[in-house]
Amino acid sequence: MNTERYIIVTVKHWNIKHVKHMGDEYYLISRKKDLTVEKIKEINPRYIFVVHWHWLIPAEIYNRWEVVVFHMTDLPFGRGGSPYENLVKYGVVHSKVSAFRCNEILDGGPVYIKSEYFLSKDKKDTLCNISGIIFGYMIPYIINNNPIPIPQCGKVVSFKRDKRKKVVIR
Repeated sequence: MNTERYIIVTVKHWNIKHVKHMGDEYYLISRKKDLTVEKIKEINPRYIFVVHWHWLIPAEIYNRWEVVVFHMTDLPFGRGGSPYENLVKYGVVHSKVSAFRCNEILDGGPVYIKSEYFLSKDKKDTLCNISGIIFGYMIPYIINNNPIPIPQCGKVVSFKRDKRKKVVIR
């Protein structure tokens, strides 16, 4: 029996619904103020999975625990903000979700695994599809295989956050 614990860090309801159907060994953090060293020490997780989060992870956390971040681009292409909007701007139709180890470089850590997806014209459809891939395939793969992340290779293309007013997806 697996006695390891895991933390899922997310703010989006389509991710939270997945966590609610997972076992007791999964703990949800959905508020920035709850992502603290003290809280994480109480849980003592094997992995901290960050799925759609708007804030930087503090170094005191990623230096102490294995923090896996999911980003909706084929890293190192697309580091940075507003990945959906930037992928659309670049005319990307097929992309990859990258699971990487959090470090001091924004979206620059070594990669555990990537998984392909189709970029829909509907942002919510795309994000829900990616959520299914992350929770249905990528997280279980990482837990079951404990892969060693490998450094990103290729040309770094950084995205800038789209600061225009966005439509809220519910």
